[in-house]
Amino acid sequence: MLVKRGVHACVEFRSGKTLIVVDPGAFGLPADLPNADAILVTHDHFDHVDHAAVAAALAQNPAILVAGPQALADSAQYPVRVLSAGDTLTIGSGIDELSVEVVGRWQDITSRLDPPIQNLGYIIGGRVLHGGDALIEHGELDAVFVPLAAPWAKNIDVQDYLRDYPVSQVLGFHDWTLSEEGLEFAMKTLQENAEAFGARARALRPGESAEL
Repeated sequence: MLVKRGVHACVEFRSGKTLIVVDPGAFGLPADLPNADAILVTHDHFDHVDHAAVAAALAQNPAILVAGPQALADSAQYPVRVLSAGDTLTIGSGIDELSVEVVGRWQDITSRLDPPIQNLGYIIGGRVLHGGDALIEHGELDAVFVPLAAPWAKNIDVQDYLRDYPVSQVLGFHDWTLSEEGLEFAMKTLQENAEAFGARARALRPGESAEL
């Protein structure tokens, strides 16, 4: 499975001809969004879903499966398959198929002034977790995405998460708000945290890919 970083929280997962795009947000979109077999959205925030771009992709390719929490379906002007924790999907077919396991329920707390926000995570191919805006508990996995900059995750939260739910690879994302200097510091911190808990950090920049 090939994993390609997009801008901010967007990540592409590819197996042969099968393409899943998670969280194509307004900070930047993959050029091949209309070629996706599935667009999965963790929650209905502009940095995780660009509604106009998703609608345009569907206009070009109505076969795309768009899926996410109920809150996404409530706000979208296009068809959304509503998902919840425990659901499973199979995207693609044959040797190119990718499994999706849905986990989580809520965004980690950002502000005590806001109501709870629905947030789902997706385990792709049984190997890697994209948790959106939450550090979601999980079983045995190869890799997990963790934020490089997020108001809902302090550094100590990330450390506790990697300690309690160990993986072999830690992938950084959620970084659009950082300056170049801030990004370098965040990547260094990611590496230190990963190594402290027996993992390898993969600090992919937007457009870069890794084979998992």
